[in-house]
Amino acid sequence: PIYASAREAADPTVTSAKLVEAITKAGHLSAHFVASPADLVKYLKAKVQAPQVIFTLGAGDIYFTHDSIITAVSA
Repeated sequence: PIYASAREAADPTVTSAKLVEAITKAGHLSAHFVASPADLVKYLKAKVQAPQVIFTLGAGDIYFTHDSIITAVSA
């Protein structure tokens, strides 16, 4: 999900689903929304094949998931 920062008001017109749609519509990149870190790890384990790059971005605690991602896609 997309969250407003402490300095911003939430904008309900901006959603993860709309971001994925815009990225996909542009045709240059692939995008997929997952609802939780556990779902992200499962998705990447099923979809990622070497040599691909996984890039995470977030203002929260996504970095806690990195070890799980590395373990899942390295197996």
